[in-house]
Amino acid sequence: MQQARRNRVKNFAELFMPQRVMFEQLQPLLDGGISSLVANAVVAIIVGAVITSPAHGEAASYWAASCVVVVLCSAVVLRVVKQGFNTPDQAVVASWLLTIAGGIRGLVWGLCFVLLMPKANNYEQIMLGWVMAGVMCGGAFSSWSHPAVAMLFSGLLGLGGFIGMLGVPDVGNTWMPFAVPVFFIFLLRAVVVSVAALRKSVLAEKELAAKNGVIGLLLKDFEENASDWLWETNSKGMLFRGVERFARLLEVSVDKLRLKSLPMLVEIHGADLAANNVFKTKLNTLESFGNLVIGLNSGGMERFVKISAKPTLAADGSLVGWHGVASDVTDERLADMKVRKLALFDSLTELPNRAFFHDRLEASLEARLRGQSWVIYLDLDGFKHINDTFGHAVGDSLLRSVAARLSSCLPAKGMLARLGGDEFAVVCAGNRERIEAYASQMITATELPFVIGNHDLAVGVSLGIAQLVEAVKDRDEWTRRADVALYAAKHAGRGVARVYDEAMDIAQNRKRKIEHALRKALAMDQLVLHYQPIVDMKTGNTHAYEALLRLHTPELGQIPPSDFILIAEETGLITDVGNWVIRRACVDASRWPNNICVAVNVSPLQLKSHRILVTVTEALAQSGLLPCRLELELTESALVDNLEQTAKILSDLKVLGVRLALDDFGTGYSSLAHLHQFNFDKIKIDRSFVQSFGDRRESTAVVNAVAHLARDLGITMTAEGVETVEHMNAMRDLGIDHVQGYYLGRPGPQIIARDEDENDAKLA
Repeated sequence: MQQARRNRVKNFAELFMPQRVMFEQLQPLLDGGISSLVANAVVAIIVGAVITSPAHGEAASYWAASCVVVVLCSAVVLRVVKQGFNTPDQAVVASWLLTIAGGIRGLVWGLCFVLLMPKANNYEQIMLGWVMAGVMCGGAFSSWSHPAVAMLFSGLLGLGGFIGMLGVPDVGNTWMPFAVPVFFIFLLRAVVVSVAALRKSVLAEKELAAKNGVIGLLLKDFEENASDWLWETNSKGMLFRGVERFARLLEVSVDKLRLKSLPMLVEIHGADLAANNVFKTKLNTLESFGNLVIGLNSGGMERFVKISAKPTLAADGSLVGWHGVASDVTDERLADMKVRKLALFDSLTELPNRAFFHDRLEASLEARLRGQSWVIYLDLDGFKHINDTFGHAVGDSLLRSVAARLSSCLPAKGMLARLGGDEFAVVCAGNRERIEAYASQMITATELPFVIGNHDLAVGVSLGIAQLVEAVKDRDEWTRRADVALYAAKHAGRGVARVYDEAMDIAQNRKRKIEHALRKALAMDQLVLHYQPIVDMKTGNTHAYEALLRLHTPELGQIPPSDFILIAEETGLITDVGNWVIRRACVDASRWPNNICVAVNVSPLQLKSHRILVTVTEALAQSGLLPCRLELELTESALVDNLEQTAKILSDLKVLGVRLALDDFGTGYSSLAHLHQFNFDKIKIDRSFVQSFGDRRESTAVVNAVAHLARDLGITMTAEGVETVEHMNAMRDLGIDHVQGYYLGRPGPQIIARDEDENDAKLA
């Protein structure tokens, strides 16, 4: 939104100071400026001579003299600009000089009407009105090509006329003075339209000149570059144009080439009999042809030439000669051969690619009764983060290393293929025990760290396995089953293999139903927010409520957030869902007491969409909620990708006045770095540390360290997962600011008035 506003301001400013066309835009003003200044001086002298009533004394004469002096000075400026500022680089300075001169003239003319109009008689007032209109029009249209000059001159003149008319007793109380700004607006419109047309014309001329230059360069390159060349022969087929290019291609002297006709050269150096025969037939029958590739022997190696030709005929139909275009396409032909050779292999890992894999599947389907065949889909765990963090070069090296390890585990007669990205597939034969053992070997092989350059990288692999059975008649169903099994493996955790069974289809069907229910609820505004209190340890009062999304359907019942949030992220609905939550939470919170905030979780994918700033701004504006009462909770995973862009978004949110909290603190791998880089208002210690505080040494150490860190940094700290009085006492002893958990209140569909005495009792 801010960028669009800046662009509109820039475009409007460029209308008055157009850097690209300023030099050309000044030329009409410079060419017609003297005549306009002469007219200004003549009209000023006439005004000074006509206004002779005693009410003005000598004011009109003095003004006319001043105006003539200013006009003469403007003429000097115009001449200096025209002679001394005659290059595009000097156009900016020239523009400012002309603008200042025009503004001074407009100011002097404006003073004329301020001084003379109120005390003038009726005849003089009519005359001054006509002079004002005429000079405004003349000034605007004589300098139309430079809007700054036109608008400044006419604007100041019109302003003076407006003030002067307000001072006329019989006119100032009527609508007449307001005709001046209306007239000025029409002039402004006319000038803007005219200068826009000029700019469009100038830019079109520049673009045409640039295109003509490019065309000239291309034609020159076409004549001189070795890739394409023009050739011509006489009626006997002897080359007289393009001889040097053919000689260079065939590695023979130009003089030797001039002694032989083009058909004879093809006969001597021909390497492709069929194509060369077609070429000679075309020449004999005087038939035009295009893009015919012929093979020629050159210095012991074969060259390929693509040739197009058309005969030149005399009026009586006799042959005058041939003319056409030839190009050396040897490299293209060799590349095509290489592409055809590598069409079935992945260039990065040198494994069979998707096309080869599908061919092998078809072959296995045809031979399915001769043994047990299986397809395995593999997907690397954590590869995307490594690729985004360390770059594609490291990611490519890692893929090659993974391919090598997986290949070392490959069973006899099995085929490993790379389908794309970090997806691999295997086709192999054997019983279920052997296949599961093979899957286990692949998991074990990828668990060991990969040393890529100076980095020790850890990835895992998830596997989905499907067996080729008699009931499966087509390849797509087989791969679908393997994909379903892979989906189940990835949801089961890192480094897991799953063999397809029908229950997985039931799970997939439930996933589709949840997705449908989520889309329907989002479209019909049927999502529900529950709120869990966050209590201030010092006062015992509710500091905020955290908004928690709930989804319920008649068919599936209450769906856990862990299910539908994951599906929302996979299907891309999370951005729309997250935006809905922000808007609804702001509306609900606007009805609460002013001392209670609302906390909303932001998905990493929602932050990546880069629309969260617009969503928050609109939600606050529509609900009327103060920005300081909205607290956005982000996990560390939302901060990993594109740190620079993320920092900009969070900075804009902070400028807006929204509070930021780092959620699940302690579970990530770079919390301290994020606290240093991003200006968070609050840290929320993960519930797993709170609930095991005192029982596990590691959890106790983490909570103690985070509490001290938060105090040192001056950051508010919230402890999640407070479910017992022991948890409460421990957090109080550590000086935690806010607490949240079932001990203090469960999430509910609406905020219920809480007894603060009850809170005090629990906190005591």
